[in-house]
Amino acid sequence: MSLVLLLAGLYNAIWGAFVILAPNKLFEWSDIANPNYPELWQCIGMIVGVYGIGYLIASLNPLRYWPIVLVGLLGKVFGPIGFIYALYRGVFPPSFGWTILTNDLIWWLPFILILSAAFKEYDSYNQLLNHDENIALNQLERIASQSSVSLVSLSYSKPVLLVFLRHFGCTFCKEILFDLQKSSQLSLYNLAFVHMVEKDMASKYLDCFPNKTSISDPDLELYRAFGLGRGRPSQVFGAKVFLGGLRALLKKGIGVGPLVGDGFQMPGTFIINKGKIVYAYRPESISNESDLRQAFSCPI
Repeated sequence: MSLVLLLAGLYNAIWGAFVILAPNKLFEWSDIANPNYPELWQCIGMIVGVYGIGYLIASLNPLRYWPIVLVGLLGKVFGPIGFIYALYRGVFPPSFGWTILTNDLIWWLPFILILSAAFKEYDSYNQLLNHDENIALNQLERIASQSSVSLVSLSYSKPVLLVFLRHFGCTFCKEILFDLQKSSQLSLYNLAFVHMVEKDMASKYLDCFPNKTSISDPDLELYRAFGLGRGRPSQVFGAKVFLGGLRALLKKGIGVGPLVGDGFQMPGTFIINKGKIVYAYRPESISNESDLRQAFSCPI
């Protein structure tokens, strides 16, 4: 998979650069009149070259960066459809069709196989999810103890509000931090965050919470232990997510930032009281992450 994406990236970069530097050559080789506005054709070359950069990034981890492959495949499907429609209307010569073969058709099967492997990984990951409370708490104690913290013991003095964050560039991750800062009920809890980055990186986002516990879980062991899987495309890119992001932007001025961590990892919120999980929230989509009203209404 990495080799395919590496080759696709190099091909796109070379093809795009050639079109930019010699915009009329392909038309001459196909015995077609040169375009009246070669700058538009050069712009297409630029777009193809930028796709190449995306494929090179995806080659580093094809299963993690499958959305880049999906976008690329869509372009390689819609392009030939447009070409066939132009042929049907008689406004485009068939001699230009050889570019469709090398630009689009030969990549269909490998890109489809990469996407299939990515979705199989999604299924295998979510099959490992745990739904046993004792196992979850034991894992929490094991990982939290590396920071000399016993959250289960803390829960006997004050309930522990355990917040599993997505990546810190996520609009809804930022929103839950914003809402927690504004909450008047936060003093009733011992606050703990679980995140996917190193503690030093997380500190710039979490230092506004002076009494929190910060737990780094880059291997996602705690996420799985608490039954938090990877989201389906509808949970990460659906209409609710788009509308929720628009609401966060317009009402709170919260936008999206760079991806650090697994962009498909689902969030969650839990309350541990006297050594037991008394509240568990596993949202249906990432846009529900910052709804803390239900958590704070839980009797403690």
